[in-house]
Amino acid sequence: MKYNLNVVGVMGAAVLLCGLSAGQAMAAPSAPVECETLLNMKIESNAQSTLYTLCMHTQETWFKNGTDRENLKGKVVVAGTKVEQGKYSDASMKLSDYETTLRALMDAPKKKIDVDRAQNVLLPDLDAAQIAVANLQ
Repeated sequence: MKYNLNVVGVMGAAVLLCGLSAGQAMAAPSAPVECETLLNMKIESNAQSTLYTLCMHTQETWFKNGTDRENLKGKVVVAGTKVEQGKYSDASMKLSDYETTLRALMDAPKKKIDVDRAQNVLLPDLDAAQIAVANLQ
């Protein structure tokens, strides 16, 4: 199969050559996710502050694997981007993805996250962010 790199783009060509889906290719960020990105977005202040708080508290939480932390922070930043674009249901889905991943880490047989902090800080922060996004709809 021939692909025109001008049409597909370099990332698309890499995805096609490696046999990955776009989601798999974009799953792991190559650089640390910066929570401050949320502060530069033009979004409603309550949603912005709750997303920023969730991101920062995620940054401050112990994870066995730093990739898990960056993955969760990335979900929060993408949720902020979706809010900025007015795609509130997409933002809600990203926050649901965050919760699913967080609960999987909490329920893992071997310790992958500070479960006490996840239960007492991250889940309440997540609830606040989900409410803030839902109130925008």
